[in-house]
Amino acid sequence: MENNTNRPNGGDDDRQKKQNRRGIIICLAVAIGVFIVFSMMNRQVQQMTNREITYDKFIRMLDDGQVKSVTLTADRLKITPKSSGNSVYQVTYYTGIISMDYSLVERLSNAGVEFKKDLTDNSSSMLYMLMSYLFPVLLLWGGLFLIFRLMSRNSGGMMGIGKSTAKMYVQKETGVTFKDVAGQEEAMDSLTEMVDFLNNPGKYTEIGARLPKGALLVGPPGTGKTLLAKAVAGEAGVPFFSLSGSDFVEMFVGVGASRVRDLFKQAQAMAPCIIFIDEIDAIGKSRDSQYGGGNDEREQTLNQLLSEMDGFDSSKGLVILGATNRPEVLDKALLRPGRFDRRVIVEKPDLKGRVDILKVHAKDVLMDDSVDFDEIALATSGAVGSDLANMINEAAIMAVKAGRKAVCQADLFEAVEVVIAGKEKKDRILGKEEKKIVAYHETGHALVTALMKHSEPVQKITIVPRTMGSLGYVMQVPEEEKYLMSKEEILTRITTLFGGRAAEQIVFDSITTGASNDIEQATKLARAMVTQYGMSEKFGLIGLESIQNRYLDGRAVLNCGDATEAEIDQEVMKILKECYAKAEELLRGDREALDKLAEFLIAHETITGKEFMKIFRQVKGITDPEGDLYEALVLDVDGTLVGTDKQVSEATREAIIEAQQRGKTVAIASGRSISGIRRTAAKIRLEQFGGYVIAYNGTTVINCKTGECIYNQTLDHDMIKPVYEAAKELGLGITVYHDEEKELLAGNGVDAYIEADAKACDITIREVNDLVRAIDFPVNKLLLSGEPEKMKQVEKHLCEKFGDRLNVFRSDPYYVEILPKFVDKAVAVDKLMKFLDISKDKVICVGDSFNDLPMLRYAGKGVAMGNAQEEVKEAADYVTASNDEDGIVEVIRKFMTPQKDEDADPSDSL
Repeated sequence: MENNTNRPNGGDDDRQKKQNRRGIIICLAVAIGVFIVFSMMNRQVQQMTNREITYDKFIRMLDDGQVKSVTLTADRLKITPKSSGNSVYQVTYYTGIISMDYSLVERLSNAGVEFKKDLTDNSSSMLYMLMSYLFPVLLLWGGLFLIFRLMSRNSGGMMGIGKSTAKMYVQKETGVTFKDVAGQEEAMDSLTEMVDFLNNPGKYTEIGARLPKGALLVGPPGTGKTLLAKAVAGEAGVPFFSLSGSDFVEMFVGVGASRVRDLFKQAQAMAPCIIFIDEIDAIGKSRDSQYGGGNDEREQTLNQLLSEMDGFDSSKGLVILGATNRPEVLDKALLRPGRFDRRVIVEKPDLKGRVDILKVHAKDVLMDDSVDFDEIALATSGAVGSDLANMINEAAIMAVKAGRKAVCQADLFEAVEVVIAGKEKKDRILGKEEKKIVAYHETGHALVTALMKHSEPVQKITIVPRTMGSLGYVMQVPEEEKYLMSKEEILTRITTLFGGRAAEQIVFDSITTGASNDIEQATKLARAMVTQYGMSEKFGLIGLESIQNRYLDGRAVLNCGDATEAEIDQEVMKILKECYAKAEELLRGDREALDKLAEFLIAHETITGKEFMKIFRQVKGITDPEGDLYEALVLDVDGTLVGTDKQVSEATREAIIEAQQRGKTVAIASGRSISGIRRTAAKIRLEQFGGYVIAYNGTTVINCKTGECIYNQTLDHDMIKPVYEAAKELGLGITVYHDEEKELLAGNGVDAYIEADAKACDITIREVNDLVRAIDFPVNKLLLSGEPEKMKQVEKHLCEKFGDRLNVFRSDPYYVEILPKFVDKAVAVDKLMKFLDISKDKVICVGDSFNDLPMLRYAGKGVAMGNAQEEVKEAADYVTASNDEDGIVEVIRKFMTPQKDEDADPSDSL
């Protein structure tokens, strides 16, 4: 034991001596190099400033008056010329002495030249040489030696390259706990035990349990491995050393090992603590040549890491966390128990995980009440945490660009599309013929989807070009999260991918490059069926491919010979040809639907899944399914629930009461105030059954039985005052309801429209001089009234002036309504259904006007009354045969009432 304990210290002394010797050698080499360079530079300077000339030239210079002074030495004459003013440095000439020239002294005197003779001083020359050459070299050598000695003591090596570059955080600096992590419940459960051990080591050590030395976080990029590691440190409240595997690697051999030693030395001094090495595969790659082994620096670093992980005492609370998305390339010695005891899988989040992640990233972003994270999560299958965070940020940017103060559901769906296909490329305008080709191509995809079983519903079809290169695409959203695909589902997917190419061939008798990505995806699926899934009749249950880098690109590598590979290609082509033939057969059989859908897409450029299915059912003559299919019914009041006589028919009343007796939820929605529609609510006994009133076109939702306010959006003083002043300038009547007093406040005079509105709501009018002062803030809605032609211009003017802060729209020709921003009946219905925990697919909304369009589009089934405007009918899923309020009876009997046995299809019992 003693030998084992002392060996590391002896090894450290040997290493220190080697470092010192290496430092001295390097200092000496640098000093010699500097001496040589300095000598060469000195010689160069001497050559530039001292030039030899002939004695004859010296005499001519003397005669021409160009000589300033002459110095006689033992063997030469040093001549200093007069300065010309153009030279950067002073040049001195020299020439040999001619003893026969006795007249030289006389000539120098006559020319006025200074002349003298130098006396030789050997001691001075020697000192000059020492000062000029030897002293600088000695000074440099001594300085370098001292620097190396200081660095050796700090274990950093030259220029600090041997010191660890790990960043150390304490709890308050990381700012991350498990509350900030979502969608990785299983991974957090595994790491929670390590946190508990760090906080309460006693209860584990009592029974002999030891803290795992390390845990390896494995998963695709962006799943939150680094975030989990920081959360562990934050929960445990211990120091956190964070660095990347590449931080250990430098151009100098031995630096990585030195940094590993320094890191563990620091960590043990700070224990309990956590060391997190991100992308550990940079230094932990297998030493086998298959994975690029043979690198001396990396191997030395890995060996040192293995040694340190074996050597430290885990009872002190030192934990190593590593993260990688390439576990297959790591060295086996690194993965064995005793080093990384646990492997924590950090997979892509499931549906619930994506919802939780979206909520975490949205907590600091203003979200509109229409936002449904469940829908977004369904549309983002396969997305990781970083993708979802990016989508939330993109949605916020879009909301700001659109002038909105909060993110709505449309922003989030657009953000999903931006991540999938890029932004809309508004400057790319397709020609008429190309637009037609793209429309038929995308319609082909969608139509094949609708015609086949095992396919995902269409959410959206668009032919608006995107920045990622697509000229159009079909967005499909699954009804539920799925983890397996059957053979039939894969074949359906391949057939759907070929729908675009088949449509081009059928309609234009030609094909384009638009199907390139479809073919690539279809080929990938077909090949996987043959080589990985055992779904080929020819090859059966044999694995012909293996997946490498599963958490990165998932590249497949064939495990067979060339002959077998050729047979695989034949089998893949067979599957692709059969699926293409199926797509072509389906589209040829439904050419009418293909043409009508493509025409609609060309006209609108983007259509929703509901619009697509509506046209599809109309062309196919498919009637809506009947029976007890829906749980909630939302009815518009004026023009829908009540007719022109402002009464609810007896048949409608009885049908609604009977539906409530069977447990159906009923709500009525109106632009009127709560008091204005309370009488109508009483007629259909909403108070008795706990039904709901949606007032002011969606700003308020009230439970009629309890009086509980489910939802309320209001206007404050700062919003109303500028509108009131604008109404004064335009000469318009402006009104606001006061429900508690059951009165209507009117400013700027009482016109015929205000009188009619008060009469319809059975409330009194109080005319005031200053509306803003007279009302008690906040309020839910303002109404501006006037002649229809004038109100068109008023709506436009108010939208331009207040559209960024208020919801301005005409509910009918005589009124312009001012509501809080982002409010309509659909928002209120969505808020109510979430409160009741009813899926929107189980909701029927019935209306007759443009004001009802948002809730008709929102609902699982949007119903337009027979007397509705044509645009409303086009947007609805169903139109009643009746032109009056008795159409509601038809809706309840058809979609909310169980079928009687005698009405059932006999084939259902077979």
